Parts: sequence; structure tokens; C-alpha cells
Amino acid sequence: MSSSNSLSVVQLLSTILASDSTLQKCTVKLNPETVAFLNSLLSNDQTDLEQFQQLFTEITSDGKIDLNDVPAILTLLKSLYTMAQKSETHNVTVGNITNLTQFILVELGTIKGVNQNNINQLLAIVQSASSLLSIAGLDHQSVIKIKTPNCLSRLFGKK
Repeated sequence: MSSSNSLSVVQLLSTILASDSTLQKCTVKLNPETVAFLNSLLSNDQTDLEQFQQLFTEITSDGKIDLNDVPAILTLLKSLYTMAQKSETHNVTVGNITNLTQFILVELGTIKGVNQNNINQLLAIVQSASSLLSIAGLDHQSVIKIKTPNCLSRLFGKK
């Protein structure tokens, strides 16, 4: 297991995709669009994904999940949202990003030997944070895209 523990998140996800290209054998299931987005991230945004691993290590370093870990967990979720916003080829939804975040956390947690209760706490926090987006008017089916003119018009729109 020591060789598995030293895998980077990119190596881990690449290995999982090589053995199950649809990711349907995994605990957290991803739809085809999310799998395609993940493949794109592995091809184009490896540095961003490696940040995910650093945050995961920070979260799990003390062997427990508590309120001190929430900012890092939110940063994990935000990093994938940011990657989705930059994507010009994939129409990724809020729900896709929530599932992808949970998928990566479960796979990292499993390979790193994290207690299942801690993994479940991570997943609950990710789900809660994602649900907060509904307050901002985004549901889980909303496609994540940056539309600068719309953002600017909301800020500086005509009265």
C-alpha cells in the first residue's frame, strides 16, 4: 500500500480511468460529461489538480475532520468550479462538480487509508457547500460558465 500512498492525484485518477473508462465501478458515479471533463483536466490542468491533493493532505493531516478543515474543503470545491468556468468545451453543471469533488475525495481518501467516517464528513460538507449555491440562484442543473458581459451588466447595468 505504500506505493499507492505515494501516487499523486493525477496518477491516481489516470490509473482509475485506465482501468474503468466510464468510472461506473467506483463508489461515486460520474455521468459521461463529467468523465469527459475529468479527462480534459488530466490532459490540460494537472497543476490545478495537484493543488487538490495538497489541500486534501492538509485536511486529513491531523486524522480528523472538524470545523478547522472547512475552509480547505471549500477551497477544494472552489478549485473545481474555477476549472469548470475556464472550460470552453464542456458544459459542466453544479451537480457535476459536486459529484466530481466527492469522487476525487473518496478515491484519495480510500487510497490514503482515511477513516470512512472522515470521508463521509468530507462528502457531507461538500454537499452542504454546494447546496448553498441555490441561495445565489444556481441549482444543481445550472451550467458553470463565466459570462463577463452578463457579470458586468449586473454590476454596471442600466437603471
